[in-house]
Amino acid sequence: MSGRRVLIVEDEMVVQLHLSRIVTELGHEVVGTAMNTREALEIAQREAPELVLMDIHLADGDDGVDTAHTLVRGLDCAIVFVTAYADQRTIERSEHVGAAGYLVKPFTAPAVRAAISTAMAGHQRLQRVRGEARALSSIVDSMGDALLMIDASGKITFTNPRAAELTGCAPNEADGRELF
Repeated sequence: MSGRRVLIVEDEMVVQLHLSRIVTELGHEVVGTAMNTREALEIAQREAPELVLMDIHLADGDDGVDTAHTLVRGLDCAIVFVTAYADQRTIERSEHVGAAGYLVKPFTAPAVRAAISTAMAGHQRLQRVRGEARALSSIVDSMGDALLMIDASGKITFTNPRAAELTGCAPNEADGRELF
């Protein structure tokens, strides 16, 4: 695995320094450290990290889950939550972000290595699938022929623009309707 560009968002200075040391020793580049949402967004915009190690509870009362959601929408980066709170409620709150993993405090260097490796492998697969989906979508949308996909119960699951013209519905409006 080649070195990754990592942003560390952690409001406890000791934990921030410990994570920075481990990440650097593992051969990755720490592109910045932040203690709150404002700093995290500024650094991320400027440095475009591949991975963000994100504490859930940040300084100034900021929420790491909300910050991560903003980062994922604006940048194509993986998120690993670093938290002492691995309870079910916290995990459920962070699921909508699409976290690539969790690192529970206190952590060890091998745990950080595993979290980074797993997160980046999953993120690369996701990027590849998204790229393939965009390419396929482009091909299907540019087809001159109508294309309908129907599930086993006879309901429409997909229409390209030409099929939408024939059904009289916008492409996504036909989804879920019965063909006959």
